[in-house]
Amino acid sequence: MGLFWAGTDDDDPITGLSVPASGGHQWPVVPWDGLGAEVSTDTAPSGSGNDADTGGHPEKPGGWEGSWSILTSQTCDIVATGPGQRHPTVQVCPLLRLDDHLDKGQIAEINRGSRVDLITVPDVPGGGNWAADLRISVPVSKGVLLRQDPVHGFTTPEDSQQFAERVAAKYRRPALHDEISGDLVTGLRDLVAEARESEALWPDVIEQFRLLVLDGDRLTPRSVRVLVILFRPGITAEDASPLREWRKREKKRLLRHGIALAPLDFVAVSNLTVTEYRASDPLRVPELGQPAYW
Repeated sequence: MGLFWAGTDDDDPITGLSVPASGGHQWPVVPWDGLGAEVSTDTAPSGSGNDADTGGHPEKPGGWEGSWSILTSQTCDIVATGPGQRHPTVQVCPLLRLDDHLDKGQIAEINRGSRVDLITVPDVPGGGNWAADLRISVPVSKGVLLRQDPVHGFTTPEDSQQFAERVAAKYRRPALHDEISGDLVTGLRDLVAEARESEALWPDVIEQFRLLVLDGDRLTPRSVRVLVILFRPGITAEDASPLREWRKREKKRLLRHGIALAPLDFVAVSNLTVTEYRASDPLRVPELGQPAYW
């Protein structure tokens, strides 16, 4: 059996692997028995920074030992019946043991969802802190699965569902204007992080932040509004004050880029209209400590 991936016809400048084309196309097929393989330890990743969020270069896979992998395909695509009949392969991502490479603070950040490319998997045999590395996803023949004894990585259906939501959120999130996905989101994250450090309570009343484009589109907005979604109706003036002050500063910054930032809309999740929900997009602020949202 084998796995395959798209590659260059010479040494890959990123991975250093030589993946010659097979059968006149650029989809090499590599025999694989389903077992993990040790990778080079010449270049161990630093494990610091939010590469997927800041646009930095991801760490090379050197230094990690790939002993486990996880299926990220939909369940109905994995089975042999129904839609699964049309899928000869499944998508597989490697699991990384975090304890050997990152400190406790960095591991805690990953567990809180600060990295969109690393997702915690709680119940890997042998214990320890493990994460699925979504930077690498390869199609693997179902024939490989037939040779394996399945291992459940999640104790509860809720843990499994949360993992699925995180995987889906990485690929589903829409592209936004650079000033929105960059400094606006960073400003919100910093604001919430500072509130957490000072033990302020106002972040605890917020479920999520969403962006509503009032004029233009997501890539070329002329006017936008940030929706502050509350767990329950009502927010005190004291709790709303830090966000309103942030909005004043952000409004001036965005105006320099031709984007108007409308006043914040504080709305309880029970009162948010379906129209507003469908028209808006979640802003990723993991410092709130909430799961991924659509």
